[in-house]
Amino acid sequence: MCYYPDEYEIYEIHSNVSTNSSRYMYETDGFLKHYLWFLCGIGLPGNLLTILVVLSHKPYRPATLLLGCLAIFDSAALITKLIESQILYNKFRLGWLGCKLIYIPSTVTASIANWTLALICAERCIAVCYPLKRLYLMTTRRSKCLLAVMSAVLGTYVSVLYALFMVDSNGEIVCVFQNIGIYTFLLVQYASHIIAPFILISCFTVLVIRQLHVMRNNRQELRRKRSINESPILRQESQENKMSLLMIGASLLYFIVNAPSCLFYTVIWPATCIPRHVWFYVKDLLYVINDSSHALNFFVYFALVKGFRSDLYKVISNVVKQRRRKLDDL
Repeated sequence: MCYYPDEYEIYEIHSNVSTNSSRYMYETDGFLKHYLWFLCGIGLPGNLLTILVVLSHKPYRPATLLLGCLAIFDSAALITKLIESQILYNKFRLGWLGCKLIYIPSTVTASIANWTLALICAERCIAVCYPLKRLYLMTTRRSKCLLAVMSAVLGTYVSVLYALFMVDSNGEIVCVFQNIGIYTFLLVQYASHIIAPFILISCFTVLVIRQLHVMRNNRQELRRKRSINESPILRQESQENKMSLLMIGASLLYFIVNAPSCLFYTVIWPATCIPRHVWFYVKDLLYVINDSSHALNFFVYFALVKGFRSDLYKVISNVVKQRRRKLDDL
């Protein structure tokens, strides 16, 4: 039997209102209530360490600035998602205004984080493919302006979207959509939240990887002629490569965790008969996978980029030395 979910039922299950009506809830309720605590437990310290590593790079360049902002927005997304989930699963009565506001902070911060990664990919593409033009195309000031404008646009867009279509259900605990179908709403939301950044990130990442391969061949040619330690150009290129590798790692993680959502909402759901229980399992599984992208960037950086590990060790050693000095002074 094909299942096309009703918006009330989606949020009834998601808010844990009817605990006796769904076998699905008994099987997943404990996990859905607490998985964000785990993601925050590993993601927030990792994002903090990423910010500390970024702050150790002076002067700040557009790439380091954007990478630090990505860690900040990822942390904000985790915190707002955790607060939202606790409000929903503890069955607070939201009312008309609460239903319009409850989903905005988490959606906005997650959207800004995704688009910040797209901006990082664009900056790296310009830096690697057009290094001379980067000096005036992507300055630190322009990066800050782009972040501010992007945040304002996404915040306004998401706020208007929920203000127009989300209401409370006649005094009930759950929130429902009005004047729009659930599939249409989710498709519009995902188009700006995940699908559009997904396309841009994929395109820019392919271009960067291709150009890095060309640069690697050029570097090998230079090594035949002179030592890499004697070439300031190669040292600068090594720093640029490190930032590009960080971007590639974050992009690969984003691709892995968001490709299933793009495929499900644009292809599988509208074209396939999905049983009711399968739809709920898939929906919440995709939520969990998408949320994990905000918690795992640090671990990808640490695993894939040797330069990041070296910078992290330096930051930690400096912090330990400063602590010891303070203790000695006491």
